[in-house]
Amino acid sequence: MYESSLEDIDVKKERECISHKRNSELSLAVRNLNKYYGNLHAVRDLTFGIEPGECFGLLGVNGAGKTTTFDMLTGVSIPDGGEAFINGRSILKKQIIGFCPQFDALHPKLTARQTLQLLASLYGFANPMKRVETLLEAVSLTAHADICVEFLSGGQRRRLSLAVALISQTDLILLDEPTAGIDPKARRQIWCLLNAVREKRRSMLLTSHSMTECEALCNRIGIMDQGSLIAIGTPQHIKTRFGEKYTLIITISDQYRREDLTCLVKKMFPDSIEKGAYRTCLLWDIIKRENDRWSQMYRKLCQLSAQFPWITDYSLTQTTLEEAFLQLSQREK
Repeated sequence: MYESSLEDIDVKKERECISHKRNSELSLAVRNLNKYYGNLHAVRDLTFGIEPGECFGLLGVNGAGKTTTFDMLTGVSIPDGGEAFINGRSILKKQIIGFCPQFDALHPKLTARQTLQLLASLYGFANPMKRVETLLEAVSLTAHADICVEFLSGGQRRRLSLAVALISQTDLILLDEPTAGIDPKARRQIWCLLNAVREKRRSMLLTSHSMTECEALCNRIGIMDQGSLIAIGTPQHIKTRFGEKYTLIITISDQYRREDLTCLVKKMFPDSIEKGAYRTCLLWDIIKRENDRWSQMYRKLCQLSAQFPWITDYSLTQTTLEEAFLQLSQREK
């Protein structure tokens, strides 16, 4: 079992919260899930829940246990301990879920339209053709709908896999790297589509290597390392709690004021480290201290700018989600 004394406080709160909720209240309830492969403990006492209409992102480096977790939730493998329920029904029983796997599982000899027509008929839609055309348009495949899968590009096959996951209209959709290999424009369209799906109270469990994607889609994220959940919360909470620095960029009107500016910044932020300078633009990292507040630091910058008119522009940004993720991953080693 898990060592509660070593467990992150947010992870512990999630465990306690899920223990007091009924399975039927959650789209997905995972409690103390474990999986072994020989001596390898691939997933360790994993516990989290997904509310109706919530998109939950499961992040981690390769080998963290994300794919193994998906395998158990989709019935590919059986848990060695713990339990999980989808809409109140055990994952050990037959489920109807929407699933976009990491690697496309499509029949190469069927066209995109035929693939969706087959599934729409199996699901028993009253008007399967309308459902198919709506999905083809939603994933921008209408122009390629009558091309066999084997001749579609990698990005087009990925969009078709997403349409396959969405066609069932189930309450829970599992998405494993849904936009991998997709061009930026199509990716943005898919994000809009998934956000629209979420607004209809359908829940999603998502894995992605794109932190931008996680911030665009996820209400909450959980970070896994060596099979365990090591952090959980909203993207903003993760950045605030685990970020270790701020980035300060200041632009001045006179490059001969650079030395003056450096002295001012060092006096205002003693922990600042100059990272670079290009003519009239200077950049610092400011080490985050426990009592630091972004609002207070930004107020100081506003006062500095008002006092010295040669400061023409400035920005103060917190650690990005990707930086917080990398810092967390390194901390666990």
